[in-house]
Amino acid sequence: MMNTYTANDIETKLSENGYFPNRKIAYAILNTLRNDASPLLIEGDPGVGKTSLAKAVSAMLNIPLIRVSCHEGITADKILYDYDYQRQLLVVSAIRDKLNESLKDLSVNESIKAVAQNTEFYGPDFLLKRPVIEALTMKGRKVLLIDEIDKTEPEIEHALLEMLSDFAITIPEYGTIQCAQEDRPIVFLTSNNYRELSQPMLRRCSYLYIEHKTLEEIKKIICANVSASDEFVNTVASVIDRLQKTDLRHAISISEGIEWANCLIQTFGCKTAKDVTNAIPYSIGSLVKDHADEKTAMRALQNI
Repeated sequence: MMNTYTANDIETKLSENGYFPNRKIAYAILNTLRNDASPLLIEGDPGVGKTSLAKAVSAMLNIPLIRVSCHEGITADKILYDYDYQRQLLVVSAIRDKLNESLKDLSVNESIKAVAQNTEFYGPDFLLKRPVIEALTMKGRKVLLIDEIDKTEPEIEHALLEMLSDFAITIPEYGTIQCAQEDRPIVFLTSNNYRELSQPMLRRCSYLYIEHKTLEEIKKIICANVSASDEFVNTVASVIDRLQKTDLRHAISISEGIEWANCLIQTFGCKTAKDVTNAIPYSIGSLVKDHADEKTAMRALQNI
């Protein structure tokens, strides 16, 4: 069914789920829906809608979303797999007494080998499935979002290469977990270009760069998320557009813009353009997140 979509279908269905793509984005998603498609690496400034796009695709297709939120210091055992070492120790303790007689004349290493012969310590009973393994073993299609991959160490990229190219993970002492083609996840990776990604990773991905929304696109998004007059929507969209073009330390995201629009309606009772401009000094905290940006934003909005 996914292969029967057109770019127009993608635009329409994503819009119905609150994401308004341009034609470039629609074609990138159309290509990524193929069962044999490469993962899609999405780059762009913070707040342009990279993560929201993956969420919208999951909602559009009504399939699960499995998300890895990357951060500095995250390790492969939090992304791929790990072993339940505590459970292994409990099992060793439980069977030790039963084997005690047969082990009494053996060295420590010999005893460990003897216990291992009675229990499959590196089998499925002790394997902890982290998000990537979960995505490979879950039946049916799903979206796997590896968010902000650029915040990880290069070693994480290396650990992901087999999955990105073959939809498989090889685990020492366990074997290879291979995802069936019909169950392959739709894989998105996002990056804010915090660091340059490796060439092996880039070769395994298709690429999409998302620009900031145009003024007209912002208006559509605001209209879809709040019930307000055209005058209100136009003014709110103009403010968001102006601030996205302003050199702020923390870029304004569309989701923050929607939150601000709701704040204006529900907290300040704004209905007109004048209401919005009058409320800006008191509501700007919904958009900017530090004092320096607040001063910069207020200067940029003086003649809005």
